[in-house]
Amino acid sequence: MGRTCTSAADIYDKLNNYLHVNNIPIENITSCAVDGAPVMMGKKKGCLKLIKDENPEMIVVNCVIHRENLVAKNITPVLNEVLRSVIKCINSIKANAKCERLFKQFCENEDADYVRLLFHTDSQRGIA
Repeated sequence: MGRTCTSAADIYDKLNNYLHVNNIPIENITSCAVDGAPVMMGKKKGCLKLIKDENPEMIVVNCVIHRENLVAKNITPVLNEVLRSVIKCINSIKANAKCERLFKQFCENEDADYVRLLFHTDSQRGIA
């Protein structure tokens, strides 16, 4: 009887094969959005762990659309104002290459888990 599940290694092998056949370096994968499935997210054997072992600079975004939607439905006006201020600061840093480099250097000096910021561009949802 055939297998009924797909392991992280299976997914990784398929991706790696596709990249190899199409002559695409794995370093070209700059980010990956995932739905939080254990086979993808596993810290020891997950597909993303396998990819990040080869491409540590890749950014992983977990369920960003679902999380934003949940926040937009339940956010209080006070938190909305705080998030607007944070978004303004982040976008200000991202808009200036020197500020972005200094922010990254600061994060690296502080041994932060993340050293990059993402622009917030969707003003149609709760936190605009």
